Amino acid sequence: MGWIDREGRKQSEESEALTRIRLAKTEQKALDWKPDSWIDACVYEFLRHKTPAMIRLLLEPRYLDHRLQAVRLLAIQALGRLGDVRTVGPEGKDAVEALAIRLRDIDLDLDPAIGEALTDSLALLGDSRVYEILSSRLSREPESSEFRRLVQSKWREISLPVDFDRTPALAPRTASEFISRGLLFEAAQDWFRAMNDYDRAIEIDSRCADAHVRKGRLLEALKKSDDALTEFSKTLEIDPRNVDASLARGRLHFAARRLREALRDAEHLISVVPASAEGWLLRGEIRYGEGDLTGAASDFEKAADVDPRKSHGRGGRAHPRCGVDSGQDGAPGRHGLAA
Repeated sequence: MGWIDREGRKQSEESEALTRIRLAKTEQKALDWKPDSWIDACVYEFLRHKTPAMIRLLLEPRYLDHRLQAVRLLAIQALGRLGDVRTVGPEGKDAVEALAIRLRDIDLDLDPAIGEALTDSLALLGDSRVYEILSSRLSREPESSEFRRLVQSKWREISLPVDFDRTPALAPRTASEFISRGLLFEAAQDWFRAMNDYDRAIEIDSRCADAHVRKGRLLEALKKSDDALTEFSKTLEIDPRNVDASLARGRLHFAARRLREALRDAEHLISVVPASAEGWLLRGEIRYGEGDLTGAASDFEKAADVDPRKSHGRGGRAHPRCGVDSGQDGAPGRHGLAA
């Protein structure tokens, strides 16, 4: 038995030494080289020498919060691939908890690569807590965000537990909790139960603008445009400054060629949030549809000034963008501006 214990300690020490060396080497490489292939090779090597000591080392804040992105990426990706949710690190957190904290606090616009790595690793860990963690972060993201599409793709990779809706830890009681569970059902393409949860949230709090707008989005995705318009209008009665509802209703009016109503929503959106490119883009599309090419080009220019990523119409060239998004991976499409 003593020999076995000595061998176990030796293996643990060797795996910890290997991890330290690879992390230090990653720091050196990150200074002058994109280390993607290096990180993949390190993770593969870690898999061959996995020990609890290695997990504890990777969970240290000095690596998870390192100043260099490459070191953070290696620690995050390794934790996901190693799949250990039992070993606790120096902060008293396991891999799911440690990664969840970083996902909660990260600015996804400033560091999308880390956000994607955190999401991938949480999904790989496959722990039942991941659904709640990703749903919580998902609820903070706008409809058009890249992160929302990323998370939804992960839901398709990981099956919801059979008793998901009956799990005590996730059993909703408040309107916001029903909305959170509805988001999970929707991302898992269980439209019926998602709609039920949004309806339940509205029953609990009829003035919950978020419940109305999310129900409207789902109705829109299911091609029930008139019912979706009703929900977006109810949202705006409750919260006249709701950007999502104004934009969604304006898009639906535009898709139905109700240009006057669409223009009213676009101008309302511009007045409420002039720093958002979406209102300017929508008004540009409407003006283009009316044949006002000069006005459309001006609005597209304004949208590009507000957000360079929305650079449609630079140089006075207005591009029609209205269409039907057919959805992805089996999801129902949405009427509106094509991405």
